[in-house]
Amino acid sequence: MEDHRRPTWRLSSVLALSLGLGGGLLSGCGPDPSGAGPPPAAPTAPVPPVVADPEPAAFPAFPVPAGEPRYRTVLSKRLQLSLPLPDRSGWTMPPQPPGFLVLRHAATASTLTVRVWREPENMSGQRCEQRARLHRDLPSRGQAISRRFEELPAGFDTQVDVGLLMGSPGQEVGGYVLAFGASARRCFAFAFATVATGAGAEQLVADRLVVIDGLTLAGVKLQSPIAGLDR
Repeated sequence: MEDHRRPTWRLSSVLALSLGLGGGLLSGCGPDPSGAGPPPAAPTAPVPPVVADPEPAAFPAFPVPAGEPRYRTVLSKRLQLSLPLPDRSGWTMPPQPPGFLVLRHAATASTLTVRVWREPENMSGQRCEQRARLHRDLPSRGQAISRRFEELPAGFDTQVDVGLLMGSPGQEVGGYVLAFGASARRCFAFAFATVATGAGAEQLVADRLVVIDGLTLAGVKLQSPIAGLDR
């Protein structure tokens, strides 16, 4: 049975472990040719404490001007849904494609795409993703950080994928949060993409993913039980 509870670790901590321990865990494996047997075990380092998802009071990945709230909840009357956004004033809305909500955050080179709609037959999250990608260019998956299944929004069976798109050293680092879910004939799509360059780019991208996953995606709410039925 899948554990549908929201994870309490920071994605940035998982990223640090995957980057820092990837090669070291296999060193020294295999038999000792001298026959002397394995060396004495070294003292183990203490396990770092679990860190909870960030509080709305501290979003260094999305800095806001002095005096501005860390996040605001926005309402899409067209899609009949609401969601909280960090640094709300930093997001702009380009010309909207039919059926989609698209928002861009220039300061972090981020794009958020959301859609709720109805199909003529019962759907799954995978089929909803296929249909969404037919109508919109959405981020591809790369180096996975996490994958889970969750009831999000309420009543939808949704798969959530979070990961990185790593380039060559010195090139930009990308990140994504992808969520596709279904509820009978209704579909839900949520796609966030961001990029960063320079020193600390991986950590910066991971911190953005933490906020979007733990705040924005977690806070999506349909404003009507029939949201998406007319699309």
